[in-house]
Amino acid sequence: MISSKIMSLNLSPNTPKRFMWEKTPFPVTFKAYLFNITNPLEFVAGGKPNVQEIGPYVFDEWKSKIILSEDNDEDSVTFEMMNTFFFRPDLSQGLTGDEMVTIPHLLLMGGLISTQRDKPALLDIVFEGSKQLFKPEGTPFVTAKAMDLLFNGVEVDCDIEETAAGIICSMLGTNKGIQQINETYFAFSLLGGKNATSLGKLKINRGIKNVFDIGKVMSYDDSNSSKAFSGICSEIGGTDGSVFAPFHSKKDSYFSFSPGLCRTMEFKYEADSVVNGIPTSVYSTVFGDEKHCFCRQNDPAKCPPKGTFYNYACVGSPFIISKPHFLDADKSLKKNIGGLNPNKEHHDSHLKFELQTSTTLSIRNRNQFSMQIERIEKFDLMANITPVIMPIFWVEDAVDLPPQATNPIKSGIYLFYYKMSKILDIQSEEALFIGAGALISAGYACALINFVRRAFSNRIPKRWRKVGEVSDLICYPIKSCRWVRVDSFDCTQIGIEKNSMRDRVFMVVRPNGNFVTAVAYPTLFEVLPTFKDDIMTLSAPNMEDIEIDVSKLYENPSTKAVVWTQTVDVIDVGDEVAKWLSRFILKEDFGLRLVYYSKTYPTRSVREKNTVFETAIAADTGALHNTTSYMLINEASVADLGLKIDKTLLPVQFRPNIVVKGPNAFDEDSWKWIKIGDHTIFRNVKPCGRCPLINVDPETAQKDPEQTPLKTLKKYRLFPKTGESPVMGIHLGVRKYGPLKLGDSVYVEAD
Repeated sequence: MISSKIMSLNLSPNTPKRFMWEKTPFPVTFKAYLFNITNPLEFVAGGKPNVQEIGPYVFDEWKSKIILSEDNDEDSVTFEMMNTFFFRPDLSQGLTGDEMVTIPHLLLMGGLISTQRDKPALLDIVFEGSKQLFKPEGTPFVTAKAMDLLFNGVEVDCDIEETAAGIICSMLGTNKGIQQINETYFAFSLLGGKNATSLGKLKINRGIKNVFDIGKVMSYDDSNSSKAFSGICSEIGGTDGSVFAPFHSKKDSYFSFSPGLCRTMEFKYEADSVVNGIPTSVYSTVFGDEKHCFCRQNDPAKCPPKGTFYNYACVGSPFIISKPHFLDADKSLKKNIGGLNPNKEHHDSHLKFELQTSTTLSIRNRNQFSMQIERIEKFDLMANITPVIMPIFWVEDAVDLPPQATNPIKSGIYLFYYKMSKILDIQSEEALFIGAGALISAGYACALINFVRRAFSNRIPKRWRKVGEVSDLICYPIKSCRWVRVDSFDCTQIGIEKNSMRDRVFMVVRPNGNFVTAVAYPTLFEVLPTFKDDIMTLSAPNMEDIEIDVSKLYENPSTKAVVWTQTVDVIDVGDEVAKWLSRFILKEDFGLRLVYYSKTYPTRSVREKNTVFETAIAADTGALHNTTSYMLINEASVADLGLKIDKTLLPVQFRPNIVVKGPNAFDEDSWKWIKIGDHTIFRNVKPCGRCPLINVDPETAQKDPEQTPLKTLKKYRLFPKTGESPVMGIHLGVRKYGPLKLGDSVYVEAD
């Protein structure tokens, strides 16, 4: 019986372990540190570079897997991995992301160095194009805000006629770290290409037929070998890193395939440890292989120094990977850079395992990314530069199981040893390995019962029942302004999208960045945005239309705006539009501005008042939305309120994206899952608490002086978790992306 419990620890569909593996119900703590060059001019002139570490910039990292297929015959599951990052300034020790940091210009310096190494015949044209495109002044470095370097992106304007620059621009779209904003505008960053995008397709063993094969990687991007390397270095081994087979001993290594490095990493036993009273074994990363196939061009003479390896073949960027601050690497690397202080406790990677179940109790995965700087004789700014391996930044993924999770594991061990030794008079630890492992697993499951319950609640249903159909689809390009009805739209992470039109990505603000709504200025409802290609036209009574080219907004300065006390990075749309809005709304030449949310992923955490809802997660906070990126309302529920106040109410008065007809009034309160059409699936995140905005008539832009809709709704629609805000409609989070159109059938989970 005990043995069967251990052997059942596989990735069978619809099991707690599988749900936890598919979507971790808690975030990993991700930290990023930048190395700021403090003496750039001295470095360029041939002096020793000095760096100042700036960090940590702390993020919540949500890990999920998108299941593509399963094969029962080969016992495999194929999936895409996705990591989504949300900045946590409250944990970043006073850092805001606006700190100015100087690092090597990756496109300028990296492009020239790579060309000189591998394609020297093209160096002249790359050199000429780089000067035209990047216009370096004084140094070959870039100085920018920390968050722009990490995720948001540093601007590259390819609206240029020179041939050499055009050649470089034509290659930018193939780089994973570069985001193409429009036809001629790009942004490059260190990590932006990894945010809310697929990290590749993996096929692994589920461990149902043989638990010792659980998690083993069978292929990556449809290949059973890494395309970045050749020979033995291309072999894919180990697991996907999130699950390991049970029954390990200290002499065994753990192996994990890293898509970000295009290779298998080895972890070797280093020492014994204890985590919350539980005996564990510490395993550390093995860096710096001697295999020539990991060297540049397979040439033994071009191998990187000890304790490092090249990553260019994997990501297309001239990075050298090592432990932070060159820990355990060739001593000359640290000697050549001022300001480095390697420390094993802070800079080594480790996994702390309970060996019998391979339960990971603590993880620290730390990698440094550096660039090998070389002199470029043709380029005066790099002709005398000191050749070094220059650290750019380092990152850490951290997970620690909390005491409430590990205490039952500890209790299970002691309980098992005590009872079994009394009953069987067994003294040997080895004789009890299987039993202890089973109880540890049981304790682990008990400890994470809340996580598992949450994982179960987030499981997409298999059976559905039809409840109605879509009667209206509505987009609000400018928050709190007039709406645009559409016959169809695509669902994205931050909200609906119809060609170039997106939901609530524009917002009217005061000069201090605080947003304004139609509660204070009802005439905002008369500001109508319409779209043709990339042009948004604003219309309002007695005002000349004004046009905004959305594709060119990325050239405007960035600024900060505030949505319900939460600060958001936005782009200011400009003075002309600001004057237009101020004149119409305030009858003044100034006082209001329009800002634009340019990102394609959410950046805010869950508002504090919404944390009482377990289903509320940061990934659903949308662009400039109040709560989530989607809201659904039921025609019958609106009609019910209208009957009570003896007035015909329109669903648009409640600002939904999706209107449904067919269900009885307020049936939507009990829906957990909603499927619309054949593909798109939503989670009911929370009921929609209402504010005085529903007292503004959407057609006349006039307030109800008696506040009748809100007062009436309060008489019968107050919920415990929404306080004094009465409920009408439900906030949704998208769980499976797809298109929606008018007339689509609406389904909910079958009982």
